[in-house]
Amino acid sequence: MTRWLLRLLTTLGVLIGPNAVAAPQRVVTLEFIATEAVLALGLTPVGAADAAGYRSWVARPALPASVPDVGTRQEPSLETIATLAPDFILGPALRLKPVEARLTALAPTLLLDGYPKDVNASQLDFMLAEFRKIGSALGRSAEAETLIATLTARLAARKAQLAAAGKAGAVVVAQYLPGTPRLRVFTRNGQVGGVIAALGLTNGWTAPNDVYGFSTVTAEALAGLSAETTVMVIAPTGDAGWQALRSGPLWQALPPIRAGRERSLDPRTWTFGGPVSAQTLGDQISDALLN
Repeated sequence: MTRWLLRLLTTLGVLIGPNAVAAPQRVVTLEFIATEAVLALGLTPVGAADAAGYRSWVARPALPASVPDVGTRQEPSLETIATLAPDFILGPALRLKPVEARLTALAPTLLLDGYPKDVNASQLDFMLAEFRKIGSALGRSAEAETLIATLTARLAARKAQLAAAGKAGAVVVAQYLPGTPRLRVFTRNGQVGGVIAALGLTNGWTAPNDVYGFSTVTAEALAGLSAETTVMVIAPTGDAGWQALRSGPLWQALPPIRAGRERSLDPRTWTFGGPVSAQTLGDQISDALLN
């Protein structure tokens, strides 16, 4: 069987007779969502790009301290990856398409599309489709479907809980960008927007859909929000820039803030992850409204 066909069969999770392609066991992950997915599916990567960043920004599922770093997500070290003898490499097409051939020379490689081509498509649905691809490529489709079903059931349960408590109102989720006066405010098409909708809530940010699922704005852009909207902020604990913005007159004058409708989410709430991150976000939004 030719080498390229073996790679194709591995990627598709196909097993054929004496040429059966074993499910990958030594996986290198080159993006946070890839690392999260592999861990969630019950494997520990043999190497991960920006491992320290994953532990700081994503955290769940936990990445063991023993997993070595293989460089940045933008420029992973091919030499380091080679020393790990991977049997599969998983990463983002957005950053790594130019070096795909070099990665494939090391091991069968699956580069994922990070975002749908249609800006109005649901990025939450797109993420679940990509997660199914990962499950298939790793020979763990059943585990992938279980995780997706768990996420769906959890969001439905939290939706019912919020409705019963009379909390099914408008929310805006914003992420402070350290070192700047700006925030990412998540649009309706983004993964965060999808979680908001699945919880039976209304996304109070009505800006046009964005290819990456968020608008980058200054606090002034939030001045038109209704006082009935709850603003949920993801910001690093103790960040001086955020504390200065939050305590300043502009932020304090925003209608939701004057109405006491600001909530803080865990700084390690990852908004571009897989089913585990989406479920964590759903729980955090729900708990913030209920508590």
